[in-house]
Amino acid sequence: MKHKRTVFILLLLVLVLAACGGGEEVDPAEFDTIESEVIGVEIGYPDEWEAEVDEFGDLYIASDEALLDEDAEAVLEGALVTITSFDAEMLSFLGDDLDLDDPVSVVNLFVDLATEENDEMEFNVTEEATAVTLDREPGATIILEVTDDDVNGVAYFTAVVDDDRVVYIFGAAEESESNFGNIYEAMLSTLDISNPSPVAAEPDPVATEEESAADDVAVVVEETETEPEPEPEPEPDVELGEEIRSAEGGFSFNTVPDWETEELFGLASASSPDAEENKGPTIFLVGALTDEEMTLDDGFAEFMASFSEDEQQMEVVNTFETEIAGIAARGADLTNIAEDGTPLTGQILFTMASPEQTFVAFGFAPTDRWDAETAAWFNAVMNSVTFFPPEVEAAEVEVRQWAMGAAASSQYSEPGWSAQQAVGEPDLYPDCGDSVDAWASLDSNTVEWLELVYTTPVVPTEINVYETYNPGQIVAVEVRNQDNELHTVYTASPQTLDDCASILTVFPDVDFAVSAVRITVDQSVINNWAEIDAVELVGFADSGTAVSTEDSASPSEPLTIEPQDGFLWHAGGESGFNSDQLGVPDGMDVDANGFLYVADRNHGIWFFNPDGTFGDLLESDTFNNPTDIETSTQGSGLIAVASWGNNNISVFDYGGNLLTSFGSEGNGAGQFALFSPQDLTLDLDQNIYVLDNNEDANGDAWDRIQVFDVAGNYLYEWTVDEEFFAPTALKFWAGPTPDEDRIFVLGFVGGYILEYDLQGNLIRRIGEDAIGFTGPQDLDLDEAGNFYVAVWTPDSVMKLDHDGNLLDQWGISVDDDEGGVPAGAFYQPFGIAVQPDGSEIYVSEWTGDYAYVTAFEFR
Repeated sequence: MKHKRTVFILLLLVLVLAACGGGEEVDPAEFDTIESEVIGVEIGYPDEWEAEVDEFGDLYIASDEALLDEDAEAVLEGALVTITSFDAEMLSFLGDDLDLDDPVSVVNLFVDLATEENDEMEFNVTEEATAVTLDREPGATIILEVTDDDVNGVAYFTAVVDDDRVVYIFGAAEESESNFGNIYEAMLSTLDISNPSPVAAEPDPVATEEESAADDVAVVVEETETEPEPEPEPEPDVELGEEIRSAEGGFSFNTVPDWETEELFGLASASSPDAEENKGPTIFLVGALTDEEMTLDDGFAEFMASFSEDEQQMEVVNTFETEIAGIAARGADLTNIAEDGTPLTGQILFTMASPEQTFVAFGFAPTDRWDAETAAWFNAVMNSVTFFPPEVEAAEVEVRQWAMGAAASSQYSEPGWSAQQAVGEPDLYPDCGDSVDAWASLDSNTVEWLELVYTTPVVPTEINVYETYNPGQIVAVEVRNQDNELHTVYTASPQTLDDCASILTVFPDVDFAVSAVRITVDQSVINNWAEIDAVELVGFADSGTAVSTEDSASPSEPLTIEPQDGFLWHAGGESGFNSDQLGVPDGMDVDANGFLYVADRNHGIWFFNPDGTFGDLLESDTFNNPTDIETSTQGSGLIAVASWGNNNISVFDYGGNLLTSFGSEGNGAGQFALFSPQDLTLDLDQNIYVLDNNEDANGDAWDRIQVFDVAGNYLYEWTVDEEFFAPTALKFWAGPTPDEDRIFVLGFVGGYILEYDLQGNLIRRIGEDAIGFTGPQDLDLDEAGNFYVAVWTPDSVMKLDHDGNLLDQWGISVDDDEGGVPAGAFYQPFGIAVQPDGSEIYVSEWTGDYAYVTAFEFR
């Protein structure tokens, strides 16, 4: 369940969205309600209508009381809605074609049954059956035109599948009831389905208390093809006003000058002085906490499910990927027609500032004003957004949390038995035994330690260690305070326990906040592994009225962890524009001499020495926001740079002298989209392959790979023709023979790799089982054909064999960059490069405040 304030704020936004369209509005908050316990249905209806429950529990709701009279003349005068329920046995009359997994087919069968033997009326389908979600249950609605000699009208048939029964809603109205469609949809939005009573009850009296069922709104949004858009638009040449800080929303932003701006309970709104209701120009910002952690994709899907498909909602025409304050985000472009015929355009952005902190931005305006000014203001406001932990009442609420990161003195292997296996909730307990889902040290007769890191610092009251193999070998438990000091809270001698699985509970006697726990095991007595499944930290937030790791008086101390085995070096720190700072590092490459090249969107191209120290910096007017770099040692050598800021490719010799630059904005041959090119690679002939996330003439997403010779002459191209794939990186690999040379393309949404020959013929799809929904960002290959993929869930690097099977995984994921990301950990890896023999791997990352390059090796 969401935090109550989250639900309230998101519903406010949904109501605003619902108002952005034509038709007379219907507010379910002004409805009366009626409930039938017999069929387990409650629904709202206009307070001027009449309603009743019959002896069978069926509901009848009408605009005129006369329509509820069984003896009334069977002529449609007004509007009538009836609701009933059929269980599986009763549904057998529909025949073998009934499929409860397909609500569309269910509603079509009902319509066929209701109309096929009716000779007095003519039924014509005006809107085919479409899937809907009502009260979190699957359903479908179909709309028909009804005519006879006396009356013209409209009929709505809706079926909602609830386990092994169907709740059936039928609505009909004569032609004069012009707003019936809006009323019917509003009634459906209040539908509350519960378990039916096995005993028939007396009809319930009509409820007269006005109440809103808005928290039952759940509507399906038409799926749209995702177009990657890794970077927000550059900040326009506009000057914003004062900073507004939403303490409860956990965000700040700068205002648009002269706009009316308000902020309350995490909801901020800003409107132009001449804004019109439901038309704008208007911008909304919403921040809130959830009770449960969620991924960006799950959060975006849940939020988009709150949109309605009906005429009163803005239509989603395109979804894309972007960033807000350096954090990955999702977005959607919107259009609609206002009631007076004015075209409207808008945009929604959504991100998870943390796994429990959501942020939504929504802007809209008449299309001409959106294009002329509002989009620029919206982008400028988005570029000013910063995040911080929202202030919520601590109020003696006990915090129970599982580790979000881990390190160990050693580990048996990776990923099985690694320290990362102790992160999160137990995977094995209450079962027990030697398992890859628990941490185990490298050797079985040594003294070893495992340290767990937690999201929220607490004054600990309880530590629960889940031991799932040879319990009893824990000899010490220590906690780490905010000054990075360890304090012992438990000691013991190794012992043999009868239980195969056990929970060691420690009650620390300390009065300071801790965010890490270290467990020490002594395996020298039993000469066998002691394995740990998970460690729970329980406690209260440190003194104060807000649960927040932010300290305005002094910056947070950097988190330190014991780097994972194989760690080599970690360069960087605070992100910036100074000559000794990384800015926004992205794509990388390693040349044959072992030198590392890093594309930095703030600076240019950095050269790193093999030991991780900064070398030279290549700067040029020909590129702006460089995102990728590739080198070639063929001939005299060259350096190729992709720059989306100038929509071009620049080619230099090894001395940094410009050889050529080519490309422009557009979708023709040799042109690139607004935020392209994003990635490039070189083959052995120094042909340049460029990933272009573009649009066709109709504005539809169109991903292609363009090929140029070293002089920049366009050669040919091919389309990446995959649904829900979102290509984000590509790489050339030299096969055993020239005929086996390949181009590999990584999909951020698809979660797999496409293998092409050099002419663009698709060979196969690789690695879907291993990569999946990990948020892959970049890839590289070694000479043997092993893949190295930088992913976000968890933040790490995957090593796959040439067939896409997972071989190993490296990295400790941290969810907070306060004070910087510790050496050996990842917060959000961006780019990756690998030595040709696979001996060293390099990863770039940018958190918004900090930028790093990390080097490691798989061991």
